[in-house]
Amino acid sequence: MNWIKDFQALSQNHIYSMDKIQWWLLKYTEKNKSIYNLERSRNSDGQKQLSDIILPLFWRSGKDRIFLDLYVTLDKISKFHRNERYFEQEVLDYHKIANSDSDLKNWISKNKSFGADVYVCFLTDYLDYDENENEEHLKVFVPSLKDLEIFINRADFKYTIDFLEIFNYNYWN
Repeated sequence: MNWIKDFQALSQNHIYSMDKIQWWLLKYTEKNKSIYNLERSRNSDGQKQLSDIILPLFWRSGKDRIFLDLYVTLDKISKFHRNERYFEQEVLDYHKIANSDSDLKNWISKNKSFGADVYVCFLTDYLDYDENENEEHLKVFVPSLKDLEIFINRADFKYTIDFLEIFNYNYWN
């Protein structure tokens, strides 16, 4: 399982940067595809083709299941990170219009799909706190690798967190 050693080597005290996570995902893209294709071929019995559906992780064999569990989990957080620049711009825009009720309503409406749908659980799913309830890095949990501590540098999601805090305050209150 060199892939797990490669991954662990990317951290500093269990803290990973998104750049390194994305590098690891890119490096193991082919492995992910080959496991996916193997599962797809096992599922094709001449009946309905399930081109976008693969077996749930708990049905897979040990090493493949663990790899896919890590890959899928990291890919999910990577997809969240892709909007970081958008959120940076939206935070800047918010500070320009925060005192205008009509502009603020338009801003909320424009960002509703992110704040109230796609990212609605992001802060509760990933934000980690210390014993004094101070926010720390983002914590990523991989079910089949419970002993592996994965923290993502909070700075990599600075604008996502800022955006969601602003959006939540204005939308839910």
